[in-house]
Amino acid sequence: MRELDVSVVIPSFNRPDLLGESLDSVLAQTRPAREIIVVDNGTGDGTAEVVARHAGRVRYIRTEPAGVQAARNVGLQAATSRWVATLDDDDLYRPTYLECAAPALEDGRADLVFGDHRKFVTGAGLVSEKTNAERAPAGYWDGIAGPDTGVDWTYVGSFPVERLLSYNVFYPSTMILTRELFERVGGFDPAVRGIKTEDMEFMTRALPAARLAFAWSALVDYRMHQTNNGGDLLAQFIGRWRIFEYVRQKDEHGSAALTAALDADLPVRRRAVIRTAFRNGQLDVLPEVRARLRPQEVTLPTRLILAASRLPRPVVDRLVRTGGALLRRPGQDRVQLPQWMPGTPG
Repeated sequence: MRELDVSVVIPSFNRPDLLGESLDSVLAQTRPAREIIVVDNGTGDGTAEVVARHAGRVRYIRTEPAGVQAARNVGLQAATSRWVATLDDDDLYRPTYLECAAPALEDGRADLVFGDHRKFVTGAGLVSEKTNAERAPAGYWDGIAGPDTGVDWTYVGSFPVERLLSYNVFYPSTMILTRELFERVGGFDPAVRGIKTEDMEFMTRALPAARLAFAWSALVDYRMHQTNNGGDLLAQFIGRWRIFEYVRQKDEHGSAALTAALDADLPVRRRAVIRTAFRNGQLDVLPEVRARLRPQEVTLPTRLILAASRLPRPVVDRLVRTGGALLRRPGQDRVQLPQWMPGTPG
């Protein structure tokens, strides 16, 4: 089958074994990519050796360690195809991923295409019964011919970016975009380095500018393991808050609807972060959230939690152990196991 005009960019940092599996999955595509680029983000391990096994088939670029956002930018800037796919070095393409995405790419309308994915744990096989798109909350796909309609792909055009506040269906390993769109929105922002869910910042700028399509087949496997914190719900919860604060402060996304949604969401989210972080003993984040609170946002429970957090740490630890349940409101701030994890329904 003829090559697809796609460059697959894989940023990598100290994961040579996982990178090898990711590369193998790209090289096994039934419709091959025209170009594969690995950006070695300053590793000190065997990354170069892994790429060398595929000499002539994979481009290798080494950079100084600057975070995954910067590494993605390097790879996309070096890409020579019209389309660029981003794949994390611990995720996998199923063999027909690019073949099934091709109709959306070649249709001519979209400049941003996303696929669906399932989560899995190494050694446990695929454990996610529902795909990422299928787990979206009620109303998320309103107005869109979604995954339950039986279509292979959907041209969406303009997507309501404010829906990111309720759920994130956009993962880098399922993204294919044109180099023109990447350059127009300014690429990934290296300033959000080290924040969990950092790629959401890029989506807040890309979605308002993009002509979007979804390829509904779940042909990307998203690996859950200790070093990617994918199962750390608290880190994700705090990371999303930090990203949304940063997005509102920069205000560069061009969506009045997102601005309004952030203004309504952030006061509630700040208080939720304070309650959740305190219950989990993550006191270091509280001064950061406190600095964001406006006077009208400080409720009595919030004031009490912040006062308690300043007590000697042994006292705080006892409060967390014995009184944390009192801070949980029915139906709110419950950090639960996601549905895909073993032992949970759904």
